[in-house]
Amino acid sequence: MHILLLGAGGFVGRHILSELLAGGQRVRAVARDVPARGEMEPPAEWVGLDLARASNADGWPPHLAGIHCVINAAGVLRGPEMHAVHVAMPQALHAACRKAEVRRVILISAVSARPDVATDYARTKIEGEAALRNSGLRWTILRPSLVVAEGS
Repeated sequence: MHILLLGAGGFVGRHILSELLAGGQRVRAVARDVPARGEMEPPAEWVGLDLARASNADGWPPHLAGIHCVINAAGVLRGPEMHAVHVAMPQALHAACRKAEVRRVILISAVSARPDVATDYARTKIEGEAALRNSGLRWTILRPSLVVAEGS
C-alpha cells in the first residue's frame, strides 16, 4: 500500500512513519522541514510542504498520485495556524482525495476534541473531524488520550 503521511516530522508522525516502514508500506512523508538526506531515518519519500499554506485543492494532486490511504497526523498546539492546519488544509485535501480516488483517510485527532473543552485547539480539532466526517470519503478518526514514548 502507498500511504501519504502528513505530519511525518512531528513526534507522533515520526513514530507512525517508523511503524509503517517496518511493516513494509511505501510512505510519502510530508513535513514542513524535510530532514537532510543523511538524517532520513528511516528512509521514505519526503515532501516538504507547509500545511498551513496548503488550503487549495489544486495543489494536492501531485502529492496524491498513486496514494491509497492518507494518514493526517499534522497538528498545531497553539497560534494563528491552528485553523489552517486542522480545518482549511484538510478540507482542500479531502476534495483532492475524492478526485484522486484515495481509499481511506485516517485522522489522528485528540481526546480533547469535545464541545465541553473551551480551547481553540479543541474547537479546531472538532471542526477538522467534522470536515472529514462530511467529506464523502471512507474515514477513521483516532483520539489518543496520552502519547508516551522515548523523546516525549
